[in-house]
Amino acid sequence: MFKKVKRFFYNLPISIKMTLITILVGTMIWLVLNHIQTAQFTSLFQERLQDRFSKNAEEDRYRFDQSVKALHRAAKLLSEFSPLVHYIEQDMSNKKSVNTIVHRRPPVWLPSMSVLRDMVPIRYSLLVDSGLNVREIFKTTRQPLPDVLLKPTPYMLELSNDQTYLTLIDGIPFLVASKTISIENKSGDNFYLILVTPIDSSFLIYTQGGAERGNIIALLDGQDQHVLTSSKPEIISTGMSANNIREAYLVTDTAFFDYGAADLLIRFVSMTPTDDLKALENTFILRGIVAAIAFIIPFLLIMYWITHRIQGLNKRINVFIENMNLHLFFNSQGDELNKLENRFVALSEEIIEETKLLEHQALHDSLTKLPNRSLFNDRFDIALKDAKREGHEMSVMILDLDKFKEINDILGHHIGDEVLKEVSIRFAKTLRATDTVARFGGDEFAILLTNSNREQTERVAKKLVEVIRTPIETDGHKLDVGTSIGIAMFPEHTKDKQSLLQFADRAMYDAKRGRTGYKFYDPETTGISHISSI
Repeated sequence: MFKKVKRFFYNLPISIKMTLITILVGTMIWLVLNHIQTAQFTSLFQERLQDRFSKNAEEDRYRFDQSVKALHRAAKLLSEFSPLVHYIEQDMSNKKSVNTIVHRRPPVWLPSMSVLRDMVPIRYSLLVDSGLNVREIFKTTRQPLPDVLLKPTPYMLELSNDQTYLTLIDGIPFLVASKTISIENKSGDNFYLILVTPIDSSFLIYTQGGAERGNIIALLDGQDQHVLTSSKPEIISTGMSANNIREAYLVTDTAFFDYGAADLLIRFVSMTPTDDLKALENTFILRGIVAAIAFIIPFLLIMYWITHRIQGLNKRINVFIENMNLHLFFNSQGDELNKLENRFVALSEEIIEETKLLEHQALHDSLTKLPNRSLFNDRFDIALKDAKREGHEMSVMILDLDKFKEINDILGHHIGDEVLKEVSIRFAKTLRATDTVARFGGDEFAILLTNSNREQTERVAKKLVEVIRTPIETDGHKLDVGTSIGIAMFPEHTKDKQSLLQFADRAMYDAKRGRTGYKFYDPETTGISHISSI
């Protein structure tokens, strides 16, 4: 009898199976909720709630730590900002200390406001000379900079260098990060970039994603356990005792501040009002009873419709796979839902891989795997717009290989292909990640150097000439291959994309004829001999 019932159940359609299971589970939920004592249920609920809030507190602490760490990362990035280095080398290194200049808008030595907003909130940015005199300040707030920060000490610079330094100023916790600016000047004096921000309610709200969350976060003094700052000062005010907070809030204490340097011991806490917990508890009990009843009826109505659609989709996918002559491997066991899922995953993976392959082939050279002319032009357009908007310099290079035709003619195209592959690898290793090297065809290459002035471009050109000059060994041959590079600068030579490419191409022919390795475009000389010989 039991075997007959078991066989009958397994032969039922999935819709009927799910209906029976739903009725059984709903009945069990109803019985459990009606027979468990209220006190035991409440205790279980509170334990699970504590676990949930502990996880939330850990997430709050993680977001806070990441924002704190972001301050010294921002100091490192901004200290390498080329307009800042140029400004100090050209405008500040030769000036004696004068009155401090205060900016309310981003000065020339900082990126635009749209870039700064993507970083951690920075209230004050300071430029300090080797005598520890604050030369310039950029403020994003009307609050004056604390006097102690107007006279930074070597001790402060040491604690804040390459890390975030936490200190208490006038009863308010502040974060300080500094970085020495690498410049080349005759005096050898150093300049420093110092970023400062107070840890107030707006900073705490920012660390949690920029919007007020249900729970409140705060920093407590690690010794006498009073509030230093909170995300809702109108509720949790500065100076409030931790004992008073615990009377009205569930306090989840994660850990002491343990990142970077600090002058004080602080504790990061996350709080949830106990009234909210009680309301959640009562609501949870009521919802459990209602859910047990309401779970069955809607599920019964939709399961048959879902199963019918699943069966139809399975048939359509099978027809599609057969018509497309696809050879997919997937697990065919299980009910209709499992089969549909397995087929869909296999089919989507096949489509994704095929799409990636087609996109890569359309935008990259098949031999060297470098970007082709189409992808190079797209990146060129973007870089040109950025350079015009930000006022940066950039350069474009056109290159071809010396002696490549002789290698192809004498040793064969397979050797020429190996040379092109090796040259492409050397180009890529020499350039920055932000630069682009592309193969236009044959032995012709193009390189795009973003945010690069004439001096930087020349250094790159010398490296490229030198790295290609090293003999290439392939298939038992040791080949001496050189390169000729033509260079055009934006905006020095022109602001037009096509003109930049033409100028670089002309300069490349001059470099090849003069055997100079590389040559910058010169409107007075470049291409004249070539034109006169036509």
